[in-house]
Amino acid sequence: GAADTPTPDLRVACGIGPDTPVLVYCGGVNPSRGVDTMIDALPQLPGVHVALVTLHPSGNNAASEALLARAGEIGVADRVHLLPYVAHWQVSAFLATANAGVIPIHHKPNHELALITKFLEYSHARLPIVVSDVRTMADTVRSTGQGEVFRAEDVADYVRAVGKVLADPERYRAAYDRPGLLASWTWEAQAEVLESVYRRLRPDLTPTDAPDRVTVAAG
Repeated sequence: GAADTPTPDLRVACGIGPDTPVLVYCGGVNPSRGVDTMIDALPQLPGVHVALVTLHPSGNNAASEALLARAGEIGVADRVHLLPYVAHWQVSAFLATANAGVIPIHHKPNHELALITKFLEYSHARLPIVVSDVRTMADTVRSTGQGEVFRAEDVADYVRAVGKVLADPERYRAAYDRPGLLASWTWEAQAEVLESVYRRLRPDLTPTDAPDRVTVAAG
């Protein structure tokens, strides 16, 4: 079946070997996601490649292609790789051979509040994370030690954070050995929390009703 399809290899997809440092970004691209920071930093990060897992099968990829054009303007296009999305169950395994996962998003109210999906995907790939100083994710990274924080939209500070992570990646990967950390960041664990909320709010629901309510909340 589809779930048996082998996971593609990020480095093979980029055409790079095991010793080339590669920073990955996975997900949608728009101006507030800040991915241009990753491109603009490359002249100051010699030898470092960027993999953007952003190509949508619909073909609506103008934003990703604009980033590649920007890379061409500043002479780093040979170190920027646009890659197609992979199946959701393959994401973390696909990303795992990168050196770090990047979340360069700008300050927006909704960006401050949550651990976004790619944060959890990077975590399950056991990647060091380089994240902008949006509140919840920055606080999490500082408390776990799983990465470095930089000032949003500040290319120089991003270069500093990337340099620290690339210099000592195992220090950051070790954070994932903390008992229970990754186990708490799973859908199964989150579903239990949601279900307990619904049970508290609607004690009249039977157990067979509750999962349907949880599914609606998740969607």
